[in-house]
Amino acid sequence: MTFILPQPPETANIRAIAAYVNMNSGGGGGTSAWADITGKPTTLSGFGITDAYTKAYIDANFLGLTGGSLTGVLDEIGSTADTTVHQTLVTGDAFARLRIQADGLHAWGSGAATADTFLYRDAANRLRTDGAFYAGGNIHIPQGFTLVSRNAANTADINLIFLNSSNSINIGGGRWSRSSRR
Repeated sequence: MTFILPQPPETANIRAIAAYVNMNSGGGGGTSAWADITGKPTTLSGFGITDAYTKAYIDANFLGLTGGSLTGVLDEIGSTADTTVHQTLVTGDAFARLRIQADGLHAWGSGAATADTFLYRDAANRLRTDGAFYAGGNIHIPQGFTLVSRNAANTADINLIFLNSSNSINIGGGRWSRSSRR
């Protein structure tokens, strides 16, 4: 019983090269050394290969693994909102130190374990973290700023602190101003 298997496309190219060598080696079935064959092709198309990228094309159209410059916009598209589209690791890390999902969520971790710190868009004009946020310097707050919390039933916002236009801070129902600090 004979089985005929489909041939991959590169098989035709290999046969073309073998036929070329056979023709130019006196028909001896490839008994000549490659260096002794005259009139060898010097290009891919000379070997009959017409569907391969050239070095010039690759150099002009692909960014190297190290170095180089990328100009324009880099679109990182995920098939779903929680698809990771970008991540960074340090050699030897088991997990990403920074991961960015298609929906914009940023997740950070130590590299030795899964992410433990998250920053993401919770609603229109609102960023959220489920942990704590620490500032190493000043946080500048404009007038009209309100610090909001949720009520015990988590059904409504409660204004905790409000900075008004006279530089007074309203805390809950009371008021504190620069002159009342003394």
